[in-house]
Amino acid sequence: MAKIWFVNIIESERGWGQKIDETKEFFDYDSAIKFVREFNARNTNKTVPDWYMYAESPIEQDIKSMTSMTNELRIKSAAEYRKEQVTIETAAKEDLRSKVVEFINNVVTPTIEQKIANGWSRHTKHLSFDRVHYPMSEFVAEVKTILSPLGFTVYESHDGGGLYPTIEISWEE
Repeated sequence: MAKIWFVNIIESERGWGQKIDETKEFFDYDSAIKFVREFNARNTNKTVPDWYMYAESPIEQDIKSMTSMTNELRIKSAAEYRKEQVTIETAAKEDLRSKVVEFINNVVTPTIEQKIANGWSRHTKHLSFDRVHYPMSEFVAEVKTILSPLGFTVYESHDGGGLYPTIEISWEE
């Protein structure tokens, strides 16, 4: 059976996350991998820029006859499509939840512990975390669902220049 290779071009922007900008099709692996190497050759910064694009590794797929592909698309019901969308959304929410838990465990908790250990003297405690790399409103909402029941106030803000979204977390003793 004939093969086709797909290469996703990903747009990545600090504070907004990543998305597939375009998908290219190649009929041989060598052309696909050559495209990936040439496209990614311009990513030479030593640090990750605020905005950049890159090509992912080629994904191989069998080519079906056009007739069978057309019939498959006609047969696919709206219910199957909705089921797929729910599965994708559930996976995305689980991925977001794991990133939020990682953020709380690896960034928020150690920062709070360090501030307390250094004798934080204010009654109202406040922390600001910037340059979060996920869709901010969804990320903040998930942080809020975990921390609010524990007495924390969580909201979205921006750094002083308004360039980067921040997560503000405060609590009272």
